Amino acid sequence: MGLSQTELSKVQNVTHEEAYNRIKCYYSDFIKGYNKLNDAEKKEHIFGNGRSCSPNYVNNSTDYISALPKDPKLAESIDLAKNVLCGKLEYAYHDQDKNSVKIAAYAHYIINSFNNGEI
Repeated sequence: MGLSQTELSKVQNVTHEEAYNRIKCYYSDFIKGYNKLNDAEKKEHIFGNGRSCSPNYVNNSTDYISALPKDPKLAESIDLAKNVLCGKLEYAYHDQDKNSVKIAAYAHYIINSFNNGEI
């Protein structure tokens, strides 16, 4: 399920670095909170898409997120966006950050604005 134009329009006129940092910040904070849950709570956690996923899926993204650079090059922003859209970070595609913007909206913005829409 993709995003509506309304969701996509929430991200405009930002640099790839800002979109990258919003994505990175969301996942860093999410993983910290998720790791505080017990095993049963992790299995029952419902993501923004209305589904749960294996705790291993989230755990496997931890190393990737923690290795992300503070100041990304464009290629690193594009790689992060691709992982949100169809990779190891896809589990939170429909989750929203503290600005009520879906994480995928930032990822689509990076891909569309800085990579000619190519995933």
